[in-house]
Amino acid sequence: MTAFTYMLVSGIWLFGDQSSSDEEGLFIYCGAGMKKPMQNIGILFNHLFDIKITYNFAGSNTLLSQIQLYRRGDVYMPGATYYIEQANNSGLILTSQLVAYHTPVIAVPQGNPQGILDLVDLARSEVKVVFGDPNSCAIGKLGKQILEKNNLWNLVEPNIEAKAGTVNELVLWISSGVGEASIVWKSSLVGTEDKTDVVPIVEEKNIIKKIPIGLLTFSEKKQEALFFIVFVCSSIGKFIFQACGFDPYY
Repeated sequence: MTAFTYMLVSGIWLFGDQSSSDEEGLFIYCGAGMKKPMQNIGILFNHLFDIKITYNFAGSNTLLSQIQLYRRGDVYMPGATYYIEQANNSGLILTSQLVAYHTPVIAVPQGNPQGILDLVDLARSEVKVVFGDPNSCAIGKLGKQILEKNNLWNLVEPNIEAKAGTVNELVLWISSGVGEASIVWKSSLVGTEDKTDVVPIVEEKNIIKKIPIGLLTFSEKKQEALFFIVFVCSSIGKFIFQACGFDPYY
């Protein structure tokens, strides 16, 4: 019996045949950068177990602020472990698991009109840089850390034309030509190949993050929420993440 088959059997034992749908379902706070795989996982989970999944997609820090304020919901999935650690330190997380790696890259419009080849090119005065807000989203905070690691933040910051609250906004700005360069997640560019190009960041200059998922302490459906986390971390969940451009965590 495979791990996934065992999980399905366990799920059927836990939830029965689910003859009627759980209309309220589970509420998931999810970083915007994981929207594609998590939407697909939510659809499949609902199809298999008849449990509705409702997402709130936003920047990781924005979501953490909402969780601290409203103290409701079931699962938190930010774009980096830093945020789950902050939530855990505040007594908001019962348990957490790692799902996949988040790899930053430089995104440019198709054809790379400014000839961006390296992080240092973002410091050129003629380059219009768009950037994630370090106070709102994981990629903004991490992008700043990457530039600081390479002694470039003070040189690049004057070139920042606009800051976004989510990585999806950054991809839209690059796709439409509003910006000429940005640091985004590699996975966020999947499906935009006709509008964007990817400039890899060499490993020694990069900071690669792990994506966690955690059970909120005040969830009123802890059994179902924990099963959803198991499903996300299963081989099928990681396959979906891989299909969306992520490197699964094993």
